[in-house]
Amino acid sequence: MQIKYVAILIASGFLISCGRESATETVEGATDDPSVTAPAPECAYTLGDNATNVYWTAYKHTGKIAVKGKMDSVVVTGTETASSPIDALTNANVTIYTASINSKDDIRDKKLREIYFGSMTNTKVISGNLLSWEGSGVEGTCTFNLAMNDTAQQVTGSYIVDDVTVQIRFTIEPGSWGVEDAIAKLGAACAEKHTGEDGETVFWPDVDILIEVALNKECPDPV
Repeated sequence: MQIKYVAILIASGFLISCGRESATETVEGATDDPSVTAPAPECAYTLGDNATNVYWTAYKHTGKIAVKGKMDSVVVTGTETASSPIDALTNANVTIYTASINSKDDIRDKKLREIYFGSMTNTKVISGNLLSWEGSGVEGTCTFNLAMNDTAQQVTGSYIVDDVTVQIRFTIEPGSWGVEDAIAKLGAACAEKHTGEDGETVFWPDVDILIEVALNKECPDPV
C-alpha cells in the first residue's frame, strides 16, 4: 500500500509539472517586450496644387544693393507619388513664364519683360529639369539643367527639407547664357536707378534663386 501511494504521488507530481510547462509555452516569434514596436506606416508625398514659388535676388550699385522679386507663373511636371519629398521630385521639370516677373515695381517689371527678356531668343519661358540629388532626406546638393536664350547650362545648388517643404537655392550668372546684349540694354534703360551715389552704374553678374516647393503628405492610419 505504501509503495502504491508513493507511485501515485510521483505520477501526480509529474502531471502537475507537465501542466505548468504547457501553460507557459510561447508561440515561436512572439514577444512580450513592450519596447518592440511595429514599424511606422510609410507616408505618401505628392506635389501640392499651385505649390511652387520661384524667388530671385539681383544686385545693383557698387555697394551690392539687393533687388528682389518672384515669378508669379510657374508650372512643375514630372513629379511622382513617393515615400519621401526628395523621391517625389526626382524627375521634376520646371517651366517659368518670364512675363510673370514681379518685383512690386510696375515700371521695372515692364522693362524686365520687354527689354531684358525681350532681347533674348525664345525666352518666353525659362525651363529647368532636375538632373540629380546628392545627400540625405534632410539636406544636400542638387544639379539642374537650366535653359534660356536658346542655351542650356548646368547649375548646382543646395536643398533642405522641412517636413513637407523643399527649398532649393542656387546662384546663376546670366552672362553664361549669352545674354550680355540684354544686360547692356537693360542697363541703359535703367541707368538712373542703377547709378549709385559714387556715380557708378553697376549690374552685378550674379543672381540668387530660391525655389520653394510645398508637398501634400498622406499617412495611413496606424494599425
